[in-house]
Amino acid sequence: MKKILPEYYPLEKDEYKKLWTEGIFIFDANTLLNLYRYSFDTVENLLNIFKKIKDRLWLPYQIASEYHENRLSTILEEEEKYKKIINDIKNSPIKILKDIDNNLEEYNSRFEKDDILEELNNLYKGKVGEQYKNEEREKYIKIAEERFKNGLVPGLRDKDKTINKRYGDVIIWLNTIEKSKEEKNLVFLLLMI
Repeated sequence: MKKILPEYYPLEKDEYKKLWTEGIFIFDANTLLNLYRYSFDTVENLLNIFKKIKDRLWLPYQIASEYHENRLSTILEEEEKYKKIINDIKNSPIKILKDIDNNLEEYNSRFEKDDILEELNNLYKGKVGEQYKNEEREKYIKIAEERFKNGLVPGLRDKDKTINKRYGDVIIWLNTIEKSKEEKNLVFLLLMI
């Protein structure tokens, strides 16, 4: 049975090793956007990990698009959090406020020169899937609508989103399946540290 239904069986130790040492890594848009939410040390550590696997990174076009679409609003959200913290601790020791002010300045500087965006551009140069053509998009939309009707994921949780956002997960899923025809070992990661 394992040969006919391998998806129901855990990988063998050597299969895991091959997956982690040779596999292509796909990070979800939220994982990339979380680089703006984490501490600066955590971001540096994660980007160092990305650099170590640089040759094995790949992004479906939809993920790259979602990252760019949400990047500035994510930076603004973090800026607002820093401003709230500053207001909440105005009576704290000056050292703490100075550190927070410095972090806020660094976030603000990302509107003009975004170090994370630059690093991701370097890491993913030539490693982003093609933008889908209209025929492909229509095919994906039909598949997504069918999944909505049948209560299937990916896609089910997006059925109530606006028309522009409701097909993203299905498109990413289908693009990843297409990529898996070229590359047998794919690792799709959502980092929610």
